[in-house]
Amino acid sequence: MFSEPPQPPQRTKWRVYKLAATREWGGEIEAVDEREATRIAAKEFKQLAKKLMAVPLGKGEITEARLRRCWPHHVALQIDKRRGLDNSEAVRSFADTLSVAPLTSSLHRDDLDFVVFCLAKPEDAQAFAERFGGECLPGAGHP
Repeated sequence: MFSEPPQPPQRTKWRVYKLAATREWGGEIEAVDEREATRIAAKEFKQLAKKLMAVPLGKGEITEARLRRCWPHHVALQIDKRRGLDNSEAVRSFADTLSVAPLTSSLHRDDLDFVVFCLAKPEDAQAFAERFGGECLPGAGHP
């Protein structure tokens, strides 16, 4: 009897970080293994492969594409407005009453650092921005 030909390895998503020591997020790559993911990312990001680190994306983890699709309204708050345990807890507590994504991202602009909250509803984004002096970012959810 003939045996079935072997199946090619399954491609999975890999989250790739630039400068592995600082874990600066670079993007997501589909690859069979870590070696292939860093090789592809090195070409795409124009980086040396040895300066990249690839981590497999876990099942159910939120991808950048899903974040933009499900929570398209983004509000940037200056990091200073979130500093300190009391401020941080107040911001997060209010955000949790709205349609906020379970994770945040960061942004650096004009020598300032921001934390970016992603929300599903435009009215929630507006209320959040007004409450904490944030800025609604242009993009999929904003004009």
